[in-house]
Order: sequence, then structure tokens, then C-alpha cells
Amino acid sequence: MRASRFLFLVPLLVGFAACGDDGPTGGGGAGAGNTGGEGAGPIPCDAVEDCPATASECLLRTCEGGFCGTTPAAAGIPAKTQALEDCKRIECDGAGSSQTVPDDDDIKNDNNACTTDACNMGEQVHDPLAVGTACDETGVCDPTGSCVECLNATDCGTPTECSTPVCDDGVCGTELVEAGTPVGAQTTGNCKVAVCDGSGNTTEENDDADIFDDSNPCTLDGCNAGTPTNVAQPGTPCGANGTCDDQGQCVGCLAPEDCPGTDDFCKTRTCINDVCGFNFTAPNTPLPAADQTAGNCVTAVCDGVGVIQQQTTSTDLPVDGNDCTLDQCVGASPMNPNAAQGAACNMGGSVCDGMGDCVECNTPANCTDPPGACVVASCTGGMCGSQNAANGTVCAAGSCAGGVQQAADTCQAGACIDGGSQPCTPYVCGPSACTTSCANDPGCMSGFVCDTGLGECTSGPTCTEYCNTIEANCTGSLDQYGSLAQCLETCSHMPDGTATDTSGNTVGCRAYHALASAGAGAATHCPHAGPTGAGVCGATCESFCAIAQGACTGANQQFASVGDCMTACAAYNMAPQYSASTTTGNSYACRMYHLTAAAVDPAGHCPHIVAASPTCM
Repeated sequence: MRASRFLFLVPLLVGFAACGDDGPTGGGGAGAGNTGGEGAGPIPCDAVEDCPATASECLLRTCEGGFCGTTPAAAGIPAKTQALEDCKRIECDGAGSSQTVPDDDDIKNDNNACTTDACNMGEQVHDPLAVGTACDETGVCDPTGSCVECLNATDCGTPTECSTPVCDDGVCGTELVEAGTPVGAQTTGNCKVAVCDGSGNTTEENDDADIFDDSNPCTLDGCNAGTPTNVAQPGTPCGANGTCDDQGQCVGCLAPEDCPGTDDFCKTRTCINDVCGFNFTAPNTPLPAADQTAGNCVTAVCDGVGVIQQQTTSTDLPVDGNDCTLDQCVGASPMNPNAAQGAACNMGGSVCDGMGDCVECNTPANCTDPPGACVVASCTGGMCGSQNAANGTVCAAGSCAGGVQQAADTCQAGACIDGGSQPCTPYVCGPSACTTSCANDPGCMSGFVCDTGLGECTSGPTCTEYCNTIEANCTGSLDQYGSLAQCLETCSHMPDGTATDTSGNTVGCRAYHALASAGAGAATHCPHAGPTGAGVCGATCESFCAIAQGACTGANQQFASVGDCMTACAAYNMAPQYSASTTTGNSYACRMYHLTAAAVDPAGHCPHIVAASPTCM
């Protein structure tokens, strides 16, 4: 045990029991008789320390009237050894035995980005998050609470005329259009056809049936291996009184109206020097609005030689007026795929269901909780409703007033049930004593601190209290330990110090700065609270070597003495500032990280704390 426990503050209910070994959660109750071996008489004592250990930490030794005895530890005192993150706590029952009770603050992280982490009446609860919640870097949560790549095809990209995104069991894929399939956007009269290439792209193939009509009766239009041809036809009659010459021109006109063909926006006939011809509108000139079709993803334009062509555009969208579909152009094809589930809408509802309909809800999170502490929103068939809150849900927080502990009220079958009350246990720290912090506990004398993990007043700080505090307050780039276990084991190699320490290489100093690191104080106090001490709670090498000589021993010893360690440490590169995220690189920070890890796994990490470390190089 790290620190002395001043148990004389607990009212003594003297009983007797047989001798036994200390146990973390022993179940023996108070015995009937002074402690002594079977058949032996009472054991005399001058102090509690003279008496043999009991079989349970919930059965305390006493020395009363000069003889050893036992008394039950106060109800609610937590056992020293606890299983982490199991939603339960082992504590004394007040009768000398231990019992397991729910502890809804002992939450386990299931490392699933798509579930909640909570405890409910001592049972782990990992409910799925709302469908569509972002997870990891690019994923979304599905209805089962798994992080998947997609929920529907819209999560997998934009379709094209030659490829369509698909979502199959949460995994994105692509359906490719067969090679040779013509696409919607074509150039008329270029002796080519645009087709899919089978890999999701487009290409051109020869099409000698796609003849270019030059609107000239004096030429024969055709295609030759994908190339347009317009061969002159001399002697052919043309226009009202004209004849074609060997240049493919119609001669003998008196006015444009005598010339063959018709006028339109992209060309007008001419008659110049008795020769028929055309004036062409500039290429890419759009036709008037009256000659356009709205929402078909193409714009009619002139090609510069009198032909009207359809040009693909992304601005001529097929607007269908549905909030829960997307208005898209895929090449020259108008499309209206369903909007993603959860998209906002205002058509008789507020969210899209992913199937093209606007509904009230997809999950209860889209609904407003109805009145009542134990009634919560529900979502069925896209409609909001109500249902009973889960049994065990806190409906009224616990409180402490006038020396009475009021337990939290909880929901049961839709009703808020009184959690009951009891007088505070005197001189014991923690929730069972009606306290929210050690400073409020009248049982902690001046110079002593409260260990809320053990529920006792102690003469010095404890590793449990220190590690729980620093793990809660120093996170992210200021994280000082790789895990709670690393903190607890590293702490065991530090000097205790006292509860009032604010400097020096002690647990007490680090516990003070761990508490001061809450909120805005983190950047200043977390380095002081960490294993290095950062020059406040011990010099960097002083702290390093004290831990090294305790954590790396026997076959794992790296330094012959503290002096050898101090000499080696002085040569280490002190940049960057230490944090538990620095696990490689030639620095003091890297070696200190592996030293804290060595406290748990000496064989795996002690070799990394020296200058010749294979990892910190």
C-alpha cells in the first residue's frame, strides 16, 4: 500500500474473526471472538499494526482493550483492485464483505465510431448513432452501428453516361457500360460516333453513315473511313435557273431566292456575281430561347458552317421540383437521383428518407422529445412519435443536503422512480460520504487528502487519484501517458511526497499540477504533471533516472547506477517537448515514452531508453 490509511476516523464496530491473508475483495464477515489461530487465545496488541491481516479488505483490524479484533469497513468504500471499464464497482457492504454494484461512470470505449459508449445500471450500452453520421475519415454510420463506405449510390460519386456508382453492402463499386454503346452527346455529320470504351470513359469510332450535309446541291456528300467528303457535281441543275460548275457552285442566279436551300438562324443564302452561296453564323452561337428545350442538358448552337448542333451543358438542369431528388446532368442525359438520407427538405416533412420522399424523421434524433422525464421521441415509418425511456435512465440527478445523500431517480417502465436516500457515512470519502470533492469531506484532517478511488483519507497522494486526474485533463498533444496502466506503473517508481507539494520529484507535486491542468491550465500544468516533471516536479534527468532504475531491473537493467543514467540522459536531445505521442526519433521525449511503457512491459521497452536505442535514433 502506497500511503498510510488513517482508519481510526471510522466508528469502530468491534467484532472478531480468524486470521487470514489480505485479499482484494474477500467476502469474510466480522467474526465472533478475538483474532487468534484455531484453538488459540486472544492476541494481545498495543496498536492495530500488531494484529494479523484479515481475510478481506472490507474487514478491518482493531486493537481494543489490549486485544486484536475486527470491525467491518464502512459501506461504500471501493475495493483497491477493480476491473476497469466494466460498468461495475466492487465495494464494501458494511458487514465485512464485498459486493459488486453498478458504476455507470466506469464506461468502456468499444472503439467503434458509430456507437455510443455508456453504462446503464451496471450494463454496457453501445447504441448505434444516427444513420448517416460521419465516421472515421470518409465513412458513414449504417443502421447496425457499423462504419461503412456508403449507404446508397449517391455516397459513391457522380454517375456518367459510361459508368454508374453503386453501393453494395456498404462498399462502393462501379457498373461500367458495355464498350461500343453510343452516348447521348453526338456531333452531327462528322462521320464519327461517340461511344463508351468499357472502362467508364468515352471514345470516337468511325461512322460513315453520319454524313455531313453541306446544303449544297452541287456536291455529293459522303464519308470515307471516318472523313467527310463533298465531291463537286458539274452540270447538275440547281436553284431556279442555275447549273452546277466544276467548283461545286451554283451559277446563273439573279437573287438569293433563286438559290437552292432554305434560310435559318445558322445560314442565309446569297447571290453574288451570279454565283449562289451562304452566309454562316459564327460557331458556338446559341440559338434563340424559343428554339431551345429547357432541362435537357444540351444547348442548340451553330457549328459555323450552317449546321445546328447540340452542345452538352451543366447549367440546363432537369428541375423536377422535388426537394428529395437531385437535379443533375450526366453528359447529355438529364437525371434526378434520390438525395441522401438526412438531406433537408420542406415538402410535408423536414428530412429526406433516401428514397426520394420528404418525411418527418429517419431516426428519433430528428424529432423533439415529448414532455416527461421518462418519455423520449421515437421514429416509425418516417413519422415522429414517443416511447418510454430506457429503464435506468437518470430522470433526476442525485444530491446531498443536510447530511443526507439522495440517490439519482431513474426511469422504470416510463415512470421516474425515487432513488431513495440515506444518511452520509461519516469520515469516509467519495460519493457514499455525500461529497463531490475531497475538500468537502470533514473526515480528512489538515495535511491529509481524500483518495476517492479507495474511499479513505490518506497522509499522501495516491497513484490512483493522480492517474485518473491526469488522464482526464491532459489529452491530445498534451497526453502524458500511453494508457492508464502505464501511468499507474510509472507512478509506483516515484517518491510519494505529500499532499501539499507543488514542486519536487514527487507524486504529490504531479497530483497538484494534474488537478491544476483542468481546462485552460492544461498547456501550463500538464508538462509539470507528467513523468518528466518538466523542471518543476523534478529535473528532467532526475525524473527519468528515478523511474529507469525502478522499472528496468534484473535482465532488463540498462544503467549500472543512477550516476551512469544521469550522464547518459544529459546527452539526450531535449527537443521536442515531451508528450506520449513521441514514440520515435533521437530525443529525450522518445526515450521517456518508452520508459513509461517499460513500466508495464520492461522486456519490450527498456532497450529503447538508452543512447543506442534501435527505435529512438
